[in-house]
Amino acid sequence: MAKRSRKARSKKTQQTAVKPQQSKAAVAPAKSSAAQVAVDFVKDYAYVYDDMRTMFFLTIFMILVMFGLSFVF
Repeated sequence: MAKRSRKARSKKTQQTAVKPQQSKAAVAPAKSSAAQVAVDFVKDYAYVYDDMRTMFFLTIFMILVMFGLSFVF
């Protein structure tokens, strides 16, 4: 008798699996007393943009230096 494949066994276990009951409290959205505050990512993470721009220019400069040195050495 041939063995069953894993695919056949996994389908059978998925069909017979019973989903647990969810309580109504878990389904209802949680209410918070604090007001939602909009986050301004541009203002909060401006330093990241500046650092990335600096790294970009340094990378371009170093590539140009390596390219120039390849003709000398």
